[in-house]
Amino acid sequence: MGFTLGVDNALAPAIKWRALCNIGAGPNMPTTLSLSERWACVEAAPGQNWMDIACFDSEDSIIQESRVFVTILDNRDYIFDFTTEALLDVTGTVSNISGILDMMITLMIVVMMMGMIQKQM
Repeated sequence: MGFTLGVDNALAPAIKWRALCNIGAGPNMPTTLSLSERWACVEAAPGQNWMDIACFDSEDSIIQESRVFVTILDNRDYIFDFTTEALLDVTGTVSNISGILDMMITLMIVVMMMGMIQKQM
């Protein structure tokens, strides 16, 4: 049960964000998060609902606010894009990218080691 939500493309000078599902009926973020942080909601996902999501500057002034009809399901990962005002399901994307980066780093280390061995010969 639960879901994660992050944001992308917030307008400057925004530094934090907050979301309310079912326009406040919940689940709701208990506090604002920095733009790089994800909300890991442990409550049941609301399904189809109106979500109010906003980004704020350092003085808590709203920089951008969107009210959108979205579907949020349990055990999924989402990103809200402030530019397109779209909720994107990115389930599996984060771990796939991380795995690819790990593979690339390992390959680079192997290639560097092979080059060092060839120089020694």
